[in-house]
Amino acid sequence: MARENTVKAYDLRDRVTEAEKLAIESRYFLYVPGDLEKASQVFELWARNYPELATPWNQLGSTQANLGRYEQATESLRTALSLDPTRSTTYANLAGDLLVLNRLEDAEAVLAEADKRKFQTDFLLQINYWKAFLRNNDAEMQRILVQSSDVPGAQGLLLTQQANTEAYHGHFEKADELSGVAANLMEHDGDKELAATCLAEGAVREAAVGNSTRARSLIANAQKIVRGEDVVILTALVAAQIGDHQQAETLVQEMNRQWPEDTFVQKYWLPVIRGLMDIHDRQWSRAVSDLDPAVQFDFATAPSLSVATIYPAYVRGFAYLGAGDGTRAAVEFQKFVDHSGMVLNFPLAPLARLGRARAYARSGDAVKARAAYLDFLQLWKDADPDLPTFKQAKAEYTALR
Repeated sequence: MARENTVKAYDLRDRVTEAEKLAIESRYFLYVPGDLEKASQVFELWARNYPELATPWNQLGSTQANLGRYEQATESLRTALSLDPTRSTTYANLAGDLLVLNRLEDAEAVLAEADKRKFQTDFLLQINYWKAFLRNNDAEMQRILVQSSDVPGAQGLLLTQQANTEAYHGHFEKADELSGVAANLMEHDGDKELAATCLAEGAVREAAVGNSTRARSLIANAQKIVRGEDVVILTALVAAQIGDHQQAETLVQEMNRQWPEDTFVQKYWLPVIRGLMDIHDRQWSRAVSDLDPAVQFDFATAPSLSVATIYPAYVRGFAYLGAGDGTRAAVEFQKFVDHSGMVLNFPLAPLARLGRARAYARSGDAVKARAAYLDFLQLWKDADPDLPTFKQAKAEYTALR
């Protein structure tokens, strides 16, 4: 709907003021071709030419964060707040970017200010949930979950986050159950796209730990609800992860055809998907090469998944592992440890710790490898016992000892 109406506005942009024209053009690049770099340039021009307006600074900050420019984003959002402190979304965006930068206390100060102003939205609750997760405050996370039932649209969003948290600790059956409840709530509220993406995100989690059957089931259920851009992307990601090359290649061609200028389709997701396909073909160097376009976007907040997952680095790490280069693999997996405020509760975080353990073992550092395996196994101390990845990790650790 946003795309359709933005195209109409774009066609009529010569009939409006210069400020309105910039507003239309920036949103056009954002919603239609998906070219975030061009959108960011127009937002920057809009903010520079009309520095008294909060909206361009807000939009610029959001786009800078998507592109991984978090320091710049926080500056833009603080400018927006100084111009208009009445928008709850600005506080949420700023706090979220500060979490990404591991500036937890600064994020808490922003959230406290939002609370002082009596703001209560689904987005702010989500940021508060992530803050509690980083503080290892289970009681606060549960309190926020309960509170979400009083905020329109929040309960499904928070249940999705709780599903990720369960998977983070190896509880994938519980995670799938929560994702199903969340998707039903979202669909009931009329947000079919969000419901479908919620299930597709669950499929990505399952594919990452080798549960191909569950992954296929979840992605099929997502497609029954709606087949939007996010679902297409995540379906391709799942297909590549589980080795369904035919479906993955078909979807890669579809993505290229439908979104030839989309920043994250072309420079993030397609490199990741191709890299995964290469890994299944044991083409390690080709995987690293196919991932080259994504290097500049490793730390971007790519749409389709609910957090910045650092997916290119994850796939690159496994490519280096396959090639026998444990040292380089460890560098890629270490990114997840160093950027905990970015990957948050998504299960790639513990899986990257397992990848790091394998990298140390491959490079011959048994002491670091044992410590890293224990780090992962502690996170998954009561994980679902039938998880293929879990069983393999325990066997590897036993063999290492």
